Amino acid sequence: MKPVSDQDKVANAFPVSDRRLVRSAAYIGGQWVGADSGATLEVCNPADQSLVGEIASLDAAESTLAVDAAQSAFGAWSARLPQDRAAILRRWFDLIVAAKEDLARIMVLEQGKPLSEARGEIDYAASFV
Repeated sequence: MKPVSDQDKVANAFPVSDRRLVRSAAYIGGQWVGADSGATLEVCNPADQSLVGEIASLDAAESTLAVDAAQSAFGAWSARLPQDRAAILRRWFDLIVAAKEDLARIMVLEQGKPLSEARGEIDYAASFV
C-alpha cells in the first residue's frame, strides 16, 4: 500500500472546521494509505448526486493486510492495563463529542440525512465508546 499525504484534496470539499476529519485514505497499521493501484471510489451526496469526495478502493489483498494489522495491534492493546485502555477510550469519546458538529455535517453530505438526525447519530455512536 502506498502512503498518502496527511491532508488531501477531499478535505477541501467539506464545510468542517477540522479538516483532519475528512480523508480519502485508509488508516492501516498506523499509516494513512491509498490503494496500490491508485483506485478510488466516488462518494456522492444522495440528495443531489454531487461528488462529495473519493475514498481509496482497496483490493482483497490490501483488505487482508488491514485485517492482519488490526489483529496484530490487538495483542498490544489487550496487554495494556485496564485503566490505560479506559483512559484511551475516554479520550476517543471526548474527541467524538468535541467534533460532533463537523462529524454530523460530514454525515449529511455523505448520507443525505437531516442535520438534527446526524447529530443524534453521533451522540449514539459515541455512547458505544
